[in-house]
Amino acid sequence: VQTIQFVLLDCQPLKFALLQHCNEWQNKFTTLLSEMATNKLNDLVFFLNDNCEKLSKPPETLEQLGDSLALLEQLKSDQEEIGGRFPPLYEQFNILRKHEVQVDEKVQEKLDDLGNEWQKFATCLHDSDIMLKKHKDKFKAGLLHSAEEYKKSVATLVD
Repeated sequence: VQTIQFVLLDCQPLKFALLQHCNEWQNKFTTLLSEMATNKLNDLVFFLNDNCEKLSKPPETLEQLGDSLALLEQLKSDQEEIGGRFPPLYEQFNILRKHEVQVDEKVQEKLDDLGNEWQKFATCLHDSDIMLKKHKDKFKAGLLHSAEEYKKSVATLVD
């Protein structure tokens, strides 16, 4: 309550409304940041798992082999950049924790397991590289055999 000249001014309702508005804005903002960090985490985990699944699938055609090899090379070249997405994500969750924002238990488990997912992804890249090389040799041998068969059939037709 303040007196200005001859007017008695009570600012308590205004202060209370302003404080309530600030708290509401802070809660909405931290919720938004939490959702954004959760979405980034989910996207990263999905990216790792999806690409690992794609690479682990043995190719059945030459086109699939080419696509798998291209994906493998792309992921190998981007591996450092993908790994660089981890520290900012951890930092976002640390900031949320610092400001006492509740993170869902499942999200926290995903975050805690992210290092293991990264190791699985690196192992998957290595194993897929070996598997794709074997399939590449297998397809090459099959094509060479088909070419030989074709040569023999052409030679038989010519004679």
